[in-house]
Amino acid sequence: MKINTLSLSALLAISLILSSCSGSKFMSKAPATLSNEDKVVYFEFNSAELDSEYKSQIKKKVARWIEENPVSKVVIEGHCDERGTREYNKKLGYKRANAVKDLLVKYGVEASKIKVISYGEDKPAVKGSNEEAWEQNRRAVTVTFTK
Repeated sequence: MKINTLSLSALLAISLILSSCSGSKFMSKAPATLSNEDKVVYFEFNSAELDSEYKSQIKKKVARWIEENPVSKVVIEGHCDERGTREYNKKLGYKRANAVKDLLVKYGVEASKIKVISYGEDKPAVKGSNEEAWEQNRRAVTVTFTK
């Protein structure tokens, strides 16, 4: 079978164009795995509001990774520092987890794949009763389960 040189040239040109775009925003891929840093977002004291940095992280990394990988389930864990009552911290943990869930759904992740849980103050990332420890404990963690 004879290959037309014009067709071969066209294929080569298309290949070169696509390879030069591979690092651009048009052809960028989600990371192969999510780092622990990508899975965790932090909150201000007594707040379940995500700041713009974390919203961007959730959109660019977490939602995109979930979209491009065979994920069967996503669990968002809400956590709090030790201040406040146990009941208050459980509720705040749910609010934090739901803030992340709502954003993931906004970015196209199926709501039926996402579950939220609140650990309140029961599973601190860092032991301690000081601002440094509290800052690390006010968080939401995305846990993914692949098929």
